[in-house]
Amino acid sequence: NSVLSDNVTVKKGAVIKDSIIFSGAVIEADATVTCSIIDEKVKVDKGATVGAPFTAKDRKISVVGRGYNIGAEEVINPGEIVEDKD
Repeated sequence: NSVLSDNVTVKKGAVIKDSIIFSGAVIEADATVTCSIIDEKVKVDKGATVGAPFTAKDRKISVVGRGYNIGAEEVINPGEIVEDKD
């Protein structure tokens, strides 16, 4: 279950699970966003991975701040907080 604001672009092959995606975000092809909060104007490039599913022992949420660009194939680990670009 995820919540996507208006003006979010999700490209073919991208997967979003249990996350909140704010306005103006772009999730490129083959990117995966799981158990994460993606702020406004964030770009998740092709093949990048943000977060991971919760486990019985580990319930960490990844947070990506406004305007950040996650590079192709980059990994943002569960529980990691990436500051705003501004």
